[in-house]
Amino acid sequence: ETLGVPVVTIGETELFPSFYSRCTSDYTKSPARISSHVEAAECIKAQRDMGINSGLVFAIPIPETDALDPMEIEGYIEMALGESVERKIQGKNVTPYLLKRITELTNGKSLAA
Repeated sequence: ETLGVPVVTIGETELFPSFYSRCTSDYTKSPARISSHVEAAECIKAQRDMGINSGLVFAIPIPETDALDPMEIEGYIEMALGESVERKIQGKNVTPYLLKRITELTNGKSLAA
């Protein structure tokens, strides 16, 4: 948003989703919300019609059946980040390490999310 890129959640919730959960652990409210992919297309068209060349970020909450508890997953993420620092994992190796470690810590539940 600071760089002029609109951030919009698609769906019924006003909360901004996170990677593994339907909302962030601090229950951050989305800057904007629309109901459907049709409205998303309308946003893109309006932006182009106005000659605005910035992108758009659309966030879609994952299904409730696959979502992890936001507080629980944040703890696992913090743990994995700390371990990556301790192991001196850097650069392009950080993301694969974090994804693998979070999968281990959640007993595979993060894969569905």
